[in-house]
Amino acid sequence: MRESKTEAFSTRLSAEERKTINQAARLLGCSPSSFIREAAMTQSRKILRDPEAFVLARIRRLMGS
Repeated sequence: MRESKTEAFSTRLSAEERKTINQAARLLGCSPSSFIREAAMTQSRKILRDPEAFVLARIRRLMGS
């Protein structure tokens, strides 16, 4: 059974970001909202499975290495 979607989430995008998301969603045959939701959930699940790897990667990026 699909979970009812009752919560809203809003974010600001540049014109280029919106264009890129729209193009990718169109290629996959889904709406931009569905594309963003699935991409966010995929990334969130990866981080939650191995948070240490993502924290270390972020630290390396911030330190410029």
